[in-house]
Amino acid sequence: MVFKKKFFTNTTSSTQIFIMSCHRDVWFLIFALYSIHTYVSSNITPVINHDGSLNRNDCLLLNFLFKGIRILSVEDFDRVKKKLKQHQACLELYKHWNGKKLLNPLLLSNTSKIILLDSDLFFIKSPEEIINFIKSSNRMNYFAEDILGYELISPVEMKFYIKCNPMKEKLNSSIICIYKKDVPSLDNLNKIIDNIFLLKKKRMIDLSHLIEQTVFFCIFSLIPNQYKRKLSLHKYINMADKAINKNIIKYAYSLHFPFYSKNKFFKYIFIFKFRNFFYY
Repeated sequence: MVFKKKFFTNTTSSTQIFIMSCHRDVWFLIFALYSIHTYVSSNITPVINHDGSLNRNDCLLLNFLFKGIRILSVEDFDRVKKKLKQHQACLELYKHWNGKKLLNPLLLSNTSKIILLDSDLFFIKSPEEIINFIKSSNRMNYFAEDILGYELISPVEMKFYIKCNPMKEKLNSSIICIYKKDVPSLDNLNKIIDNIFLLKKKRMIDLSHLIEQTVFFCIFSLIPNQYKRKLSLHKYINMADKAINKNIIKYAYSLHFPFYSKNKFFKYIFIFKFRNFFYY
């Protein structure tokens, strides 16, 4: 069995796709890229964002399978660090996976719109809202809906620290489609992150994922309601390992597999959806 090669076309699109990954999830990443090529767009070259753990063999494999793919380099990381020298909270967050997921797209993209995706998320149908985000010039930001809220900040703290009311919807950061002009300036983002670090110390919680979720939650809370929209749980499924058992994936655009459910992920993609990605 051999992978079919795919070709992404570099264009002057106003949208850039950043996929967050690591060495552990490189096979998730490969299937995520195939699904993006098939169901989202083959005319936008995704940027592989990572935590620095991708090794030489990972990069060779990705470049072999996907012509034109861009993988962030050590030089890219150094450029971001230079831009963050005067923003200590951002720089502290940047030491972690979650900081790179947030800050690399904001500081390295050269487009007006960016899409942030996790590598353990893949598409099984054409996602209407995301495709519309890519093609449209209308100002509309999208985020994945979640069942529970994983934020480190209460409504009272939102008003005190962030100076706004929290949005009512629950946010999952596996899919973020955002206009860069709707992201706070680096100075304001640094203040938000600094306050979230303060809340983290008060609660004695050391989960960087919660910090990431909270930062994105604050960013979207600051965006006026008419310029943001949630992606329905029924179509963009977060706990896909459970959704498969419930037989509801026939309605879904995308599936997001938790890292601990790799067996179900590979069983699903081989048996049901991605046989056309291979030569036998």
